[in-house]
Formats: sequence, C-alpha cells, structure tokens
Amino acid sequence: MHRDQFFIFQNLLKRYILLPDFAQGGALICEVDMFISSIGCTRQADIARLSPAQMAVSRAGGLRICAFVIEVVSKNDQIVEMNEKLQEYFDNGVQVVWVVFPRLGKVKVHRSKREVTYCFENDLCSAAPALPDLEITVSSLLQ
Repeated sequence: MHRDQFFIFQNLLKRYILLPDFAQGGALICEVDMFISSIGCTRQADIARLSPAQMAVSRAGGLRICAFVIEVVSKNDQIVEMNEKLQEYFDNGVQVVWVVFPRLGKVKVHRSKREVTYCFENDLCSAAPALPDLEITVSSLLQ
C-alpha cells in the first residue's frame, strides 16, 4: 500500500476499533503476509483482519490465511496479477476480499470467485460473513 492510500486504512481502523472483534483481541493489519498453500509461497495483502488466534500464531512467526482481506489498487497494479491473487485467496480459504479503487471511488466486494458486488458513494461495504459487524460506506472509507 502506498503512503497516499494509508488514509483508507485509518478510516477503516476508526470503524473497526469500535467493534467487539477488536475488544476481543482481533486486529486489522497492513501488509500482511499470508501463506498460499496452493502455490507454495506467500502473498502480501494490503490490509487483513487477524483473529486473536492468528495474532498468537503471527507472534510465534507462523503464517496464516485471513478470512477478510483488502487490496487497494494503485496505478501500478496489473489486472491479471490482481485476478490471480483473488483466485489464490479464495482457493485457500479467504471469505471476503474488498478491492478498493480510490481514484474511481469504487469498491468491489468479493464473497467468492463468482459473487461480486460493486459499491459506490453511499453504498455500504460489508465484511460479512468474515466479519459481520464491519460495514462502511465507500464515501467514509475514501474520505
């Protein structure tokens, strides 16, 4: 994630810290390495939610797959690489991926390889089923 896109993480974090998941030890983290067993290597997500158990594994140096992932698209990202990453995420247990297009004011919410919702302006982006309490409008995410 580029410095100029860090505000997205900050806006989301303001919402997340109010949720029971945060109070119970969950975390939203930037630049999360996830082991993709189907290709035998790691991928780095821009933002991902770690459960308390995953936080413990992470502290011990272990790798994990997060249920909720956010990718922030920059002008240098390639569509083919992004699609490969999405395929790998869902093949390895990720439940929800938000692909955020800051310059277009758009978020694609993927709940599977086939189920995609496009969100704009005051549309509500939800992290359910991975994180049912987390919802934010595109406008609030990108402000």
